[in-house]
Amino acid sequence: MATITASNGYKLRPLTDSDSDFILETLKDFPIGSNTYQQRVNEFSNMLYATEGFTVAKVKAKTPTSVTMITEKDSTKLAFCHLAFDNLIVETRMGAVHPSHRGQKHYTASMMLAGYLAYIHCGCTGSIQEAENTGTVN
Repeated sequence: MATITASNGYKLRPLTDSDSDFILETLKDFPIGSNTYQQRVNEFSNMLYATEGFTVAKVKAKTPTSVTMITEKDSTKLAFCHLAFDNLIVETRMGAVHPSHRGQKHYTASMMLAGYLAYIHCGCTGSIQEAENTGTVN
């Protein structure tokens, strides 16, 4: 699985087991549902399972697949995005910035790197993303 590295210190890499605490902390105030600890653990498990089965070859073969990617800068975990691929279309299903790094434009960097992954590495021809106003979230 490809890791995307930018010249400004940002990196996009696949989710690993060691990202558990980061994901659980990031999802704690995610603006959907009640988000209990067990729900966050289950979500992490599902994202990890999908990521472990992801290959660029599946995307190019138009086989539905998904992956969760972590955005880092200078080895600090900042954000994640969960991407679903189907018929060379990538959909951003979920993404969030860790509470200690919000408001610093890291999500923009994350989406730009995800676009690079989708279009340059995977050969996608289109994308879908739904934005939500999260102004009520602290």
